[in-house]
Amino acid sequence: MAKITSKEEVIAQQYCRFSSNEAAGVSARYEALALSASRNSELLKKLALLPPEKVQPNLLFGVLQMMIGDMESAEAKLDIALSRWDEVSDEIMHRSTQTNEPGRCATLLPLLAKLPQPLALLEVGASAGLCLIPDFYDYKYGKVTLRGKNSSVNTPVFQCDVTPDGVIPTAMPEIVWRAGIDIEPVDIENAGSREWLEALVWPEHKVRRENLRRAIEISRNIRPEIHRFRLEDDFSSVIETAPRNATLIIFHSAVLAYVDRRTRAQFAERLAATRCIWISNEAVGVIKPSRSLFEPPVPQGSFELRCNGQLVAETAPHGQWMNWKINDATQMPATFMKTPSLT
Repeated sequence: MAKITSKEEVIAQQYCRFSSNEAAGVSARYEALALSASRNSELLKKLALLPPEKVQPNLLFGVLQMMIGDMESAEAKLDIALSRWDEVSDEIMHRSTQTNEPGRCATLLPLLAKLPQPLALLEVGASAGLCLIPDFYDYKYGKVTLRGKNSSVNTPVFQCDVTPDGVIPTAMPEIVWRAGIDIEPVDIENAGSREWLEALVWPEHKVRRENLRRAIEISRNIRPEIHRFRLEDDFSSVIETAPRNATLIIFHSAVLAYVDRRTRAQFAERLAATRCIWISNEAVGVIKPSRSLFEPPVPQGSFELRCNGQLVAETAPHGQWMNWKINDATQMPATFMKTPSLT
């Protein structure tokens, strides 16, 4: 490999970690592609010219999936990408990883069902809002099947393996209000937007892709309202429209890893001033209550589901499994933890 700069080395390490920590055992295609990318000096040099937030593997791979499609040879795919780099980089600059994985509802639902009903849901980083309608999906927790509203043969079914002593919901939560905020809400009436959401599904994940398509069709009928806000903005105007007789839940999945510490601190302060219960579903290391609440993420192959900062369960990034850390809802803190020191 030709000599590379320190910035290129950081990117190479990022792709190498993605290969071993996130893609290994989950997507053989992306495991190989990320490893090849980490060793491709020409690609690293081109990635180093992009803004830091635009070099993430999921963004590049989603663009390649949309433009080139699936290929068995990682090296051949990168060769095509480099030959069309002007097109690829233009797509990267105009895209963001707004992966809207409805399968994560399978790990959110057991917690939602344990909280005081009825619920008002506000999702941060809502993308197309597919995680705002968990009560309209079907679920399988081992031998237990839970049917959503208006369940039919076209309803997506999300399977989730739960630890033997874990909590499995026996009924759907009662959701009486739902809304989302996002810096760039996804319009799923737009065919190009739907194509991009599909491109963000990893190549071998055919069931995920089919469930995504079915979830999109349900959402197009329900049309949860998504408001344009940045994470650090004052979105109290949205909160104020939630019914007072419902438990306000503010939740997010795989959002905080993509913003800086200052933005996380502003978000924490915003939450502390609300009457909400806060549910976070983020990669291991993004939230560390034992130290400073928000720390730079440590790439891992799992997420941490937290209620008001307290660890409730370890979860799979796409909702395939969850390992409960508590078994009694009374162990969950009832109020938001104090605003943390971020020193």
